[in-house]
Amino acid sequence: MRYKFRCDVTVKDLWSLYMYRIYHSMVGVCSLVLAVSMIALTVRFWGESGNGVRFVLILACLLVPVVQPLGAWMRSKKQAKQLPKEMELWFGDKGIYVQADGQTATIDWKKIGRVSKEHNLVILLTRDGRGYMLTNRVLGKDRDEFYQYLVSRIS
Repeated sequence: MRYKFRCDVTVKDLWSLYMYRIYHSMVGVCSLVLAVSMIALTVRFWGESGNGVRFVLILACLLVPVVQPLGAWMRSKKQAKQLPKEMELWFGDKGIYVQADGQTATIDWKKIGRVSKEHNLVILLTRDGRGYMLTNRVLGKDRDEFYQYLVSRIS
């Protein structure tokens, strides 16, 4: 075996990934434009509006900085409950060995579709739709070397 890691993905890791992907996409750009627009509308019409309109303006201003991250947190919490509690991954010349909840599986390198290095983790996606996430906390100083190893194995 070349590498062995114990997967330890938390709700915070998933939330951080969702937030990173949201704000580094067109959705994030639109969200930021919406937030700035709502703040500008609130400032512009605050003095001329009644309490009902002010309430709606405040709610609109909270949509992007509060509601969107809260929704991502709830989604992360739901997904984290579905993850196996104890998972270990071994990476060797013949493939990846996965042990989770007392079961073992072997994944041939040909079945790995893609490897992605995100800001705080490395994601392996198989051709059948499964994914494995290894956080920087787990990878430590071997992150870049490990990523290069994965890329060389699936190329």
